[in-house]
Amino acid sequence: MAVEQASWMLQGGGAQALVFAGCAQEGCAAGRGIVAIDPSTGSAFVGVRDAAGSTQLRAEPRVETLLELMSPARSWENAQPPPAPAAP
Repeated sequence: MAVEQASWMLQGGGAQALVFAGCAQEGCAAGRGIVAIDPSTGSAFVGVRDAAGSTQLRAEPRVETLLELMSPARSWENAQPPPAPAAP
């Protein structure tokens, strides 16, 4: 994708994934790509979304479920980094 975002680590439910995301030059509403890698197995989830819809280029059910659980919209297409811890 033309505009990369900082990578982040997701953890939950016994699964974890290193997530890389990026958006189209016009913005995330125009297109977004997600690559998420399970560091313990090396398996990966790859998905893209644009105006025509979304496609999983490489499915990985455990990682996809983690992305969905950690997304405010419960969708891998909208995966977000975990919230920053509150300041003491």
